[in-house]
Amino acid sequence: MSKDFFRFDKEYSREEWTKYLGDNFKYEYGSIPNQNSIIEKYIDCLDDSNNKAIVWLGDLNVDEDIGVYEIRIKNTKTGSRVKISKICTDIIKSGNRNSFGK
Repeated sequence: MSKDFFRFDKEYSREEWTKYLGDNFKYEYGSIPNQNSIIEKYIDCLDDSNNKAIVWLGDLNVDEDIGVYEIRIKNTKTGSRVKISKICTDIIKSGNRNSFGK
């Protein structure tokens, strides 16, 4: 991976991030429980064009599975750090993807 990969002023690339996560990353792609209600709650902040405001990318398996998500924010003015933290908390509280079928 080049040093340029870690620059946050470059455009995000799902493919580059999944490569960076390495062999322990199980890429699956899908949705989460209660996704629609989370999006509706934060619609002022989330970019839901093409129904892709929140995407579960897969699990990173280190000692246990850690979910990896892609969250699309409209812009930094409406997407405050506090609001983004609340979105992440709601995603975590939404439940286990396994019980809903990945």
